[in-house]
Amino acid sequence: MYAIVLRMLDSGPRMSEVVGARMPDLDLERWQLRIIGKGNKERIVPFGARTGKALLNYIHLHRPAPLTR
Repeated sequence: MYAIVLRMLDSGPRMSEVVGARMPDLDLERWQLRIIGKGNKERIVPFGARTGKALLNYIHLHRPAPLTR
């Protein structure tokens, strides 16, 4: 939840855009997230170091393992 709130504060995407994002949409090397907005428009939004650290923390420590491969 913390990472999602930081993500929204960093670049101002809508809640539905952030919630709709999936792991393949996340680029941790460039600190960017691909989101689909209103009218199915795709855009790339950057995020800062604090958000990047929170996302990495979530991915490595809190994200549940997939049920299937």
